[in-house]
Amino acid sequence: MKKVRCAAYLLVISIIIICTWAFTSWAIDFPTRPVTLLVGFAPGGPSDIQARSIALASEPFLGQPIVVSNKPGATGMLMLTTLANSKPDGYTLAAPPGSLGSIVHFTKVDFNLITDFTYLVALGTPTESISVRADSPWKTLKDLIEYARQNPNQVKVGETGLGSSPGLITRGVAKQAGVQWTMVPFKSGGEIIPALLGGHIHVGANSGEHLPLVKAGNLRLLANFTPQRVKEFPDVPTLRELGFDFVTFCIFGVLGPKGLPEPIAQKLVEVFTKGKKTTAWQETLKTMSLVPVDASGKDFEQIMIAHYGKIANLIKR
Repeated sequence: MKKVRCAAYLLVISIIIICTWAFTSWAIDFPTRPVTLLVGFAPGGPSDIQARSIALASEPFLGQPIVVSNKPGATGMLMLTTLANSKPDGYTLAAPPGSLGSIVHFTKVDFNLITDFTYLVALGTPTESISVRADSPWKTLKDLIEYARQNPNQVKVGETGLGSSPGLITRGVAKQAGVQWTMVPFKSGGEIIPALLGGHIHVGANSGEHLPLVKAGNLRLLANFTPQRVKEFPDVPTLRELGFDFVTFCIFGVLGPKGLPEPIAQKLVEVFTKGKKTTAWQETLKTMSLVPVDASGKDFEQIMIAHYGKIANLIKR
């Protein structure tokens, strides 16, 4: 009986060793064909531009092409549903919308933001801001808040999309400051600019599309929502510096499906991390006024968990 048990035990151990060897060998060989990077929007938008840039910068380190595939629909959620249902073999990845953490609070989705994905690398955050016309009487955020306090609901603030990061944060600023201003919805950030320049609204809650006009002298920044001051605008304070504990909820990155094998996930993290260090990607950061985020794996996942919770608390207010 003991011999039978011993033989059975040895058989199980042998199977485990063989399977482990086979798995390791498979992981080491990855990739043997092109990797697809899904984008949830049409070509030409911020998500698409970043995805194509990081793909081109990273594929030399992967040894295979990284092919960007556009799957627009439902503010990027259709693409993420596709990713969540993809085989976890490393050949299907995604560059989700930066506002992923807030969108899921307002849209019915067929996946769990935290448990249905493997977080690989964070790429960067846009320079979200509160902006006014250059000839506005408000030189600082304090000036704007004081005026709004004395003139309830008279200040019109342009925001984009349901649950957009700039809109949520600007509402949070008003709540904390104890003021009331009127939020005016627009379909895109590009629509806010002419409305602001034309005097139809007084303030813009922007996601980055306004920065060329700031540099041109047409708009003024009152505060940025970035974790630190932006190099291009060293004199513009962050909300945290002004006493408001808000930081942009928008973060771009690369995800894989749930259950991505650790050796493959680790290799992809290494590949995209090297891609982030290239001159080409650094130029993309500069061109799009993105603030780099140095986080990967569990650190990236923890950032998203924190964002998800903070947004939920902000909505409850």
